[in-house]
Amino acid sequence: MLVSAALSGCAPRGETRSLQQVLETARYQFAELVREEQAEPLKGTLLGVAKDLEAMVSANGVGAPVAQSSNAVATTLNALIQTAGYTSRASMREILMQHRVLSNDASKAEVNPARVKLLVARTYSVISSEVATTKFAVLPLKPGAQG
Repeated sequence: MLVSAALSGCAPRGETRSLQQVLETARYQFAELVREEQAEPLKGTLLGVAKDLEAMVSANGVGAPVAQSSNAVATTLNALIQTAGYTSRASMREILMQHRVLSNDASKAEVNPARVKLLVARTYSVISSEVATTKFAVLPLKPGAQG
């Protein structure tokens, strides 16, 4: 009796969502923040990232398009990290590295579409978090400075 009560405490309680729902939520939050953004250079950059992320999802795991779009996202993230808030930089760098790995893997073969969707959702989320807080407005580090 005690064992069954302990095991039932670990069962999902309705908070599980499909990967598609996670992606849709992240996409919606990102779109709302971009829509409200007034700074034109940032808005243009964010729209470009969204275009590349959507190209990754629509490629449905086909290697070359995923590799090309993922590499473009990584390049943009690398530039955005320089002006991101200090607490966001580590998570953005981790997402950047995952895009580099995915780009490398996808250039050799097809990749699992679920893997791509999850990375796209995480990318939307990390950028949304930054836009909602410091909006990539931190001055970049000077060459040779540690961050």
